[in-house]
Amino acid sequence: MLELSIDWPGLFSAFQMNMPELKCFFCLDDGRVLKISPGDPNLEAIRKDKTRYARIEIVSSRIQYQWISEFEATLKENDTRAIIEAAINGKGAFRRFKDILLTMPEERKQWFDFRDQKMRLRICEWVR
Repeated sequence: MLELSIDWPGLFSAFQMNMPELKCFFCLDDGRVLKISPGDPNLEAIRKDKTRYARIEIVSSRIQYQWISEFEATLKENDTRAIIEAAINGKGAFRRFKDILLTMPEERKQWFDFRDQKMRLRICEWVR
């Protein structure tokens, strides 16, 4: 079994990267996370070397939406749950969800805790 010193903060950042132009890779030799820009001369070599580097894909919007739906189901207050449920239906759901959470500080904190837990589980499964 291979033991690595894994860059957990780097993985967390890479899995939620909102800059599609950057490509993220996990170095299987030393656990580093590489964030490579399109013009980097090493990009092609890193991309091809699958024995040393694993491509990190961001969590898809489909999965993120599923997390939001799961979070909404955990809310105890019916009014709050109804507001969030209405916000996440249809086009623009992510923006409306973020905007609604700005008006609900307690639920916003709960969301970030919930999302961070989901992200940690996803990253741990990916590393395995």
